[in-house]
Amino acid sequence: MILRLRLPEFSPKWIAAVFGAAGVVLLGVSVSGAYQRAEKLRSWSRVDARVDGGDVASLSTRGRREAMYAATLRLRYDFRGKQYVVPATEEVYSSSYAAQARGVQEATREGSVQLLLDPSQPAAPVLNAGYNPEFFFGSLVTGWIGVVFVSLATLVWRAFRVRPAGATKGRGSGSVAWLVVFFAVMGVSFIGGGGTAFYFAQRELTAWKPVDARVDSADVVWRSSRSRGSGGANSGSAPIDLYAARAWITYVFRDSVYHVPVVRGAYSNDSSSAAAVARAVERAGAISVRFNPNNPFDVSVGRPGAVRRFWLPALFILPGIVCLILVWVFGRKKRRRRPRRPRRSAAAAT
Repeated sequence: MILRLRLPEFSPKWIAAVFGAAGVVLLGVSVSGAYQRAEKLRSWSRVDARVDGGDVASLSTRGRREAMYAATLRLRYDFRGKQYVVPATEEVYSSSYAAQARGVQEATREGSVQLLLDPSQPAAPVLNAGYNPEFFFGSLVTGWIGVVFVSLATLVWRAFRVRPAGATKGRGSGSVAWLVVFFAVMGVSFIGGGGTAFYFAQRELTAWKPVDARVDSADVVWRSSRSRGSGGANSGSAPIDLYAARAWITYVFRDSVYHVPVVRGAYSNDSSSAAAVARAVERAGAISVRFNPNNPFDVSVGRPGAVRRFWLPALFILPGIVCLILVWVFGRKKRRRRPRRPRRSAAAAT
């Protein structure tokens, strides 16, 4: 006896409903988070603090170090007759050590920064408070994902909706127009991303300067395939732990000493291999790197090869070209479906 299993049929209407519901929920979460942040800006106290110094903090989660960084400032301020001397770390961590170090450098040079204080916890100041992308980062990301889901729902619904019988005039023109817009945006985005990657790789190749740096220490950094978009695993699959060797180096440029981290090698799921690379780099005591003269905290190991200069941009540009070809194809289809004006008969003309 053969059992026949009938898989459920998911109509475009249901697919659009799922995307739309998820988008609406994410938009609701985004608006709620933004409202709570705005309430803090209205109800919490603003204080001008003096910056005594600063550093860049490295993120550690579940007892493991990550190559994620945030600016930490040593602050001194008065609040309600009491003086506080506390460190404050930015809430948004970034993979760019150079950007965070430059921020610490600028804040230290200016000597003061404005804080946001919870009156019930005045020793826990908040940096970058205000109507800016850093303070509303979480809400902006959630809102953007919600907009994408709602847009996908609208696209699916308009492209595959069933029209009533007899509604032949202009049939499909709306869905084709949505497809043209969708593929045009995707094509321009892909090509723009590929061009940007190629530009930065070429600039690193030509403008960055080589230098021999001293290795102060080395360790192993970790990231998960589910954390901050670092990998490509699906939400239903098990996360993949990836490891790489990180070296903390020191070098001199224009009479200034720079102490920065640099990742040696690529991320892999072999932690022992990353640990071996870290030990080898630490034993060597020196490493050749290239740095950005405009921002000496920005450092990389070696010259960008063909993968970064050509193949990585190609991974963006080729799908962009395909999307633009689809724009041309669907655009021709839309023009063919455009209804023609009825011609006057010879009798009516006379």
